Amino acid sequence: MGNATLEVQGVPFQSSKYHVLLYGLNEVGPKLDDLMSNQNTNLIPLLLDEDEHFPGVFLRRVDPVNRSPASLEKFINKNSTLQSSELSNLFRFIDQNTLQPHYELFVSNQKNYHPSIILFSINVVVHMLRIRGFKFITPLILSAPYFQYFETPEVVKIANYEDIGLSNLDTQNVILTLDDIEWVTDNIYWFIIQKLDSRTEFDLPLEMLYASIFSSSERAKLASLWIGIESLIKTKDEKIGQTVISSLKKFGGISGNKAKNYWGDSIGRCRVVHGVVSKSKTEADLRERVDDVREVFCKMLQYFLEGKISPTEENVFAILNLDLEREASVVRIWITNKIDKKITVGMKESIEGFLSIAIQNGCIRSTFAEDEERIIVYTRWADEMTLEQFRSSEDYKTKEAIIIQSFIAAGFEIPDDILFNSTAKILFSN
Repeated sequence: MGNATLEVQGVPFQSSKYHVLLYGLNEVGPKLDDLMSNQNTNLIPLLLDEDEHFPGVFLRRVDPVNRSPASLEKFINKNSTLQSSELSNLFRFIDQNTLQPHYELFVSNQKNYHPSIILFSINVVVHMLRIRGFKFITPLILSAPYFQYFETPEVVKIANYEDIGLSNLDTQNVILTLDDIEWVTDNIYWFIIQKLDSRTEFDLPLEMLYASIFSSSERAKLASLWIGIESLIKTKDEKIGQTVISSLKKFGGISGNKAKNYWGDSIGRCRVVHGVVSKSKTEADLRERVDDVREVFCKMLQYFLEGKISPTEENVFAILNLDLEREASVVRIWITNKIDKKITVGMKESIEGFLSIAIQNGCIRSTFAEDEERIIVYTRWADEMTLEQFRSSEDYKTKEAIIIQSFIAAGFEIPDDILFNSTAKILFSN
C-alpha cells in the first residue's frame, strides 16, 4: 500500500468482522443511495468469492460520529491497551467527513481467514477503487464502525492502516456510482490472480498513483504520475517520447494534440521530471494538470485490467505496434554557412522555439551550436516516421518560416548559405 505504515503481515487482531474507514469518499449516486437505504441491500459487494477463498468485502454507509461531548476518562482508560499513535489517529478523523453519514469497507470473517488473507483482500479492493480514480485514505481497521469506538471504546479493537498528513490529502472526488461498483467486481478477480502469481507489473505504477494523492506539493504529485505512467508502459530511452505519446493516446484515450501537450508543454512531462516548470504557472494550473494526468493514468491502468492484459514490455509494444529492436533511430542535421555573420536574438529565439515544438512532437533530444564558420542544428528521433509526421505538420511549417525570416533579416542568403540538410539513420551510438 502506498504510504502505509502497517508493518505487520496481516490484520493484527481477530474479529468476525472488520471495518475500514474510507475517509474522503463521501458521495454516492442515486442508485447506490437507494440500495444502501434498504436494510436488505445495504451491503454492496466489491469482493464476493463464490469459492470462499477470500472473505467478502462490501461497501457500506455508516452512522456519523456522535457530536455530543464525551468524557475523556473512558478513552484514557482504553489508552492502556492502545499505542499513542493509534489513539491520536482515531481523533484526527473527526471532522465534516465523519460527523455525517460516511462510508466504510465491511469485511465478513465468518470463516476465520488468516490475518494475511484479510489484509490482502482489503488491499486489492482499495487498489481497485483507486485505479477507478477515487482519492481517499483508509487510516484505520476496526472491529466495529468508526463512530462506535467513541461510544464503546472498551470493546472496539483497532489497528493503524495508512497514515499521511491530512493537509496533503486530495479528496476532491467524483460521485461513486453503481457503474463503478460493477467495474470493480468485473475486474477484481483477474487482478487478484496477478497478485497471487507474484506479477509485479502493477506495483510501481500503483505506488506512484498513491503518491499523486498523498504528496505534499502539486509538482511532486505530477512527477509521481509521470513516473507511474512510464513504469506502466516500460519506456526505453531511445523511444521514450514516441512510446509515451502513443500510450497516452492508445491506453489513455486522449487526442494526439493533448498527448503532445502533456508531454512537452510548459508544465509537461519533460519539464516536470527535470524540475524546470515554468514560473509563470500557478498552483491552480499545476493542480488542474495533476487532475488531468491522473485521470489519464487511471484510464491507462483500467485499459489493461479490462483487457486482462499484463503490462509487460512485450505486450505494450505489441499493442502500440512498436518494434524497438528493428526500427532505427534517425538524426536530422542542418548546417548553415556563417562566415562573418553573427547569430541575432531573433535567430536564437526562432530556433529555440522550433526545437521546443520538436520535443512536443516526439524529438528525443536536440542541439543548437556554432563554430567560427557554421551554425549547426541537430535533432534526434526514435524513427523516421515520427520525424516525417512532424515535418508534415502545421507546427513545423510555421516554425520553419519564422527561422527563414530571422536568418534573412540577419543578412543570410537562404537557401544558398545552407551547407548541409539531411536525415541520417543511426548505425551506432553511445
